[in-house]
Amino acid sequence: MAAKSRTLLVFELFVGYICFYLTRRGFSNSASFVQRDLNLTTADIGLVNSLFSFAYGVSKIFTGAIVDQVNPSKLFPAALFTTAILNVLMCMPVLPVSARLGLSPSLWFCLIWPLNGLMQGFGWPPVGRIVKSLVGPALMMLGVFVFG
Repeated sequence: MAAKSRTLLVFELFVGYICFYLTRRGFSNSASFVQRDLNLTTADIGLVNSLFSFAYGVSKIFTGAIVDQVNPSKLFPAALFTTAILNVLMCMPVLPVSARLGLSPSLWFCLIWPLNGLMQGFGWPPVGRIVKSLVGPALMMLGVFVFG
């Protein structure tokens, strides 16, 4: 692979991972507004955040093994797209659709946000595997050592 193509791919992975990070923090950053506007309790917000963290942690345990079996070049964008869809679905409690389904906002958040946590775990392992294939294991380890 040419150096220019390699650089472009690393840049694309970097931007994609930034998108993962931004969508990971969405609910936490807006929790006070959501709590006020939808009359949720602090316990509701805490439960949603806890379920997300649990799902994210479980996902991180299994993602490495999954990435070994599935093409990371397909897994990364699929997970990013799914995360984007789940973030859009988080807006549904303010829409009449959730009322028709009979779901309270807190229940809706408790269903959707942990799914986002599961998909968030698919961010780093494909990136690491792709970058490792581009630069080799020695340079990859140097990068991990330097950048954490």
